[in-house]
Amino acid sequence: MPVAAAVGIQAVVAVAVLGPAGIVLAAVTAAGWALAGTPYGLAAGHVALVGLEPSTLALGSLAAVEGCFLAVLVASLVRGPATGRSIAAAGAVLVAAGGVAWLTQDHLAAWATMTVAALTVAPISYGIYRYHLVRYRTERRPDAPTPTDAPEDPTT
Repeated sequence: MPVAAAVGIQAVVAVAVLGPAGIVLAAVTAAGWALAGTPYGLAAGHVALVGLEPSTLALGSLAAVEGCFLAVLVASLVRGPATGRSIAAAGAVLVAAGGVAWLTQDHLAAWATMTVAALTVAPISYGIYRYHLVRYRTERRPDAPTPTDAPEDPTT
């Protein structure tokens, strides 16, 4: 329920900032969230935002739309396990990536700044992924056959 409320708030803010195109942004985010989960909803929403020419938006308007994406993320973390740690980790990644981009934007070209930010976020994301595998034991069961252990003929 918290995520649905956050997506509803995002729809209101997106329509206020983007006009009728905000409905498209909110609908794409909601569809991605409903069909595949929060990460895919956020990704789909950002793809829709890029299609709506965010370079024409004022910085405050873009910040409001991104703030709504952040609200969707935090709302999804609230309903999961280890709420405080998850929200703290998401905030730390946000601060780290934003700080790196901010520190490098005056010294490097735009493509280099994006590369540095991506190289900062990639190992952090992989670390969170590995932590999730270990903490919540979502990896393959030890007794499950590996592809080399599986029989060649499935009927045997």
